[in-house]
Amino acid sequence: MKNFTQTQIDAIKQLEYYTPIKFHGNRKQYNGIPVEMVKKVVETKQNRMYARHSGTMPSLFQTVRELVRQSRESKGTPYFKTLIEGNTGIYYASPSYGHRDYNKTRICDKNDTTLKIMSLFNSLITQMNSVEKLAAMGCGQEIINSQIERGRIRAAISNLKQFFKYQKHGVKTGLFSLEDSFVYVSKYWNEFKAQQFLIEKYKTLYSEEYYKLKLQFEKFNSI
Repeated sequence: MKNFTQTQIDAIKQLEYYTPIKFHGNRKQYNGIPVEMVKKVVETKQNRMYARHSGTMPSLFQTVRELVRQSRESKGTPYFKTLIEGNTGIYYASPSYGHRDYNKTRICDKNDTTLKIMSLFNSLITQMNSVEKLAAMGCGQEIINSQIERGRIRAAISNLKQFFKYQKHGVKTGLFSLEDSFVYVSKYWNEFKAQQFLIEKYKTLYSEEYYKLKLQFEKFNSI
């Protein structure tokens, strides 16, 4: 950067992996920096970000989601595991054996975000869920089934909202194309659509939110 002024160098340092890099064809500079240099710096930071996270953030949430299911299903057995903190990473291991668990698995690097995810994960799997509470109270199967169905609707709406947010951010900042981004969210879109028959059953509770999100997603993805 010996040919750049200090002002230009400072501007280059301010570039982030999410800095937009789609420019009009006749644009030559961005904040006093040549457009080609901006693209090169941002793409380098994007590659570093992908390498640091070993893929994309959605993949981490998909992993954690699957581990929540496994831990809930194994609760009360010797196979039950939680997330534990290591020196540099977060691990999936037996709460009894901790780091002595020879079957422990490293899930991700340790940072402020993943520590919060670990705390939320452990809170989720150690609490009695609403279905378990209803069963413990002696509620009938019809009430329990209703709780399960409404839980499926809420989960489908929440998951699509979250990953739709990732998709819009990724497309807007040029991290990936609209077509590629749809691959990441298609699983959650299909799960969302699969709940439509339940929406008719609980239309007074979820119909407005469901169809509003459906319309936004279809419009953005030109479905």
